[in-house]
Amino acid sequence: MGKLIRFLGGAALGAAIGTTAAMFLAPQSGKDLQGRLMARREAAMAAGRAEAAGYSKREQHDGKSGEE
Repeated sequence: MGKLIRFLGGAALGAAIGTTAAMFLAPQSGKDLQGRLMARREAAMAAGRAEAAGYSKREQHDGKSGEE
């Protein structure tokens, strides 16, 4: 039982040290990162919508309705 307690204590200490190091070494704050990710997501969504609209227009131009 003593080995298990020592192992769990070491794991908890290692996790705490790792979390602290990650916080200090992160290149930007959480809010900044969240904003950048949201902007990239919106850009990807807009590009997908534009591609879908272009596909739909090409499909209509070719005379295909997508129904069989």
